[in-house]
Amino acid sequence: MAIRFALFDVGGTILDLEYRHLREAIVEAAVGSLLASRPSELPDDEAFEQAERQTRAWWIDHVRRGVSIEDPWRKYFDRIYEGVGVPAALMPELLRRLWERNLASGLWHRPVPGANEILKRLVESGVRLAVISNSEGRVAEDLAEAGLGRYFEAVIDSRKVGVSKPDPRIFRLALERLAARPDESVFIGDVFWIDIVGARSAGLPAILVDRWRLQTDVDCPRVESLEELGSFLENPEKQAAKFSS
Repeated sequence: MAIRFALFDVGGTILDLEYRHLREAIVEAAVGSLLASRPSELPDDEAFEQAERQTRAWWIDHVRRGVSIEDPWRKYFDRIYEGVGVPAALMPELLRRLWERNLASGLWHRPVPGANEILKRLVESGVRLAVISNSEGRVAEDLAEAGLGRYFEAVIDSRKVGVSKPDPRIFRLALERLAARPDESVFIGDVFWIDIVGARSAGLPAILVDRWRLQTDVDCPRVESLEELGSFLENPEKQAAKFSS
């Protein structure tokens, strides 16, 4: 297929959590405690990454089985903080402060390795780009802060348009914004049951970016890095084989 338009998910696909924000929220919530007065004892990035991997495995299992999660944002970060050993007594104040920080300045500011390179390469090759994100209304600002906003002609933020993935309407809205057809477009996301299933329901071919290697048994084109995604998008023969299988 000749790809003229590429539509991207954001969190987990081209932007990662900036763990610095999670550490700073601990300090704010723990003012006066030993945890706040001993910054060397705060969790490092490696500890947060391990806790997030475990949390994502738990979350993806729920999504896979169709089990709803009450207040999923709060539960996601509660489990990450629990995984790095934050005391339960601190959690209510910590999550309140983290939510305020999320609304004010966002948490997803760290470009995934290879993100800038693949987006730049796609734009330079004439592919037009858009974003479709289940977000809290500030995904455009997050992309701009990460230095990636300049690549996208349209940013579809679920909070602003009133519909979320996997609803096919949000994918069709992105296609309308670009005046694109599904058969000349592709969607790239990181959760099969939200991103890929939703895109397919709108008639869009879709590719799963499974960087955490938690969705190895799914029925769709799958890559484990953005570098691998770039190779896939530049290889029409590989696309033809994968999208037709």
